[in-house]
Amino acid sequence: MSAPTRSAYYWDYSTTEAGDAPDFGGPWLIDGFVRTADSIADWKEADLGLAIRVWSIATFEDTGAGRIGFAAAGVEGEIVLTMDPTGWVLAVAHIGEAEVFRGYIDRTWEMCDIWPAGATPSRDDEGPGRIGKRQHWVGLAVEDWPQLQAIAKGRDSVFFEVDEDKLRIQMDRERQAKSG
Repeated sequence: MSAPTRSAYYWDYSTTEAGDAPDFGGPWLIDGFVRTADSIADWKEADLGLAIRVWSIATFEDTGAGRIGFAAAGVEGEIVLTMDPTGWVLAVAHIGEAEVFRGYIDRTWEMCDIWPAGATPSRDDEGPGRIGKRQHWVGLAVEDWPQLQAIAKGRDSVFFEVDEDKLRIQMDRERQAKSG
């Protein structure tokens, strides 16, 4: 399975229009995803309300791969984020030994694009998968990842987001612990 045909791009506020080089921008992005999983554990599939728990396992900086665990409906899995030789961040999710997702990620502006293997995007195309600016949501088109049909239940996309209600409770507890 091959990476998208165009070069990966890693834009950030601190860079020029040319973006960061993949060997800097990619690992930085990977560890940002791992930090998000470390600080925000409770997610959900937005339309169904399916509760999802995530946790950090390892950072790219420490191990050469970002690793995030997840659990939903009694099933556990792992997302491994590595640098593909083409310069793209490669995200591969497994449940047990079975690969259940593969996507190539870059950050073309404030949000990230996710592309399936073999995609042929131009520089200005938006990916069929997106990750929000603050990494608090992920949207994926079922047409490009048909294995998501079981979750989509007839919809053309799935949308995962931070469970804001649980996040508020967590933040209230942390504030109380600091003040008490």
